[in-house]
Amino acid sequence: MSTEFNLTSEMHDKTLVIKTDGYINSQGGEKIVREFEKHSDVNKLILNLENSKVVNSIGISHLIEIIEKLNQTSGKLVFTNLDPTIEKTFSITSIRCEIPIELTTFDFSKFRTSLFTPVCFSSS
Repeated sequence: MSTEFNLTSEMHDKTLVIKTDGYINSQGGEKIVREFEKHSDVNKLILNLENSKVVNSIGISHLIEIIEKLNQTSGKLVFTNLDPTIEKTFSITSIRCEIPIELTTFDFSKFRTSLFTPVCFSSS
């Protein structure tokens, strides 16, 4: 399994979209956190995981770090385009999502009108 990891990001108002490519392990998770931290005014984060097929426990811990930071500001995190393996991993680790995971393109006008209102978060 290749451990190479890349991401791209875009800001739309206070919404940050990060599209990942590769294995979300320690290095991948750190890159996601660093990209998130570059944008201090983010209140919504969309993580498009279409090109990531695996996330390990350390990668999940980095995602939980972002979740905790978003919770401090009443922010929201949305996962999209989850591979079934990642979706099962998130379910097992209690990261819950109530959003349409079949989304393949982003329509930000619909996003701002609450099409994606549900929040993904780590339940205690």
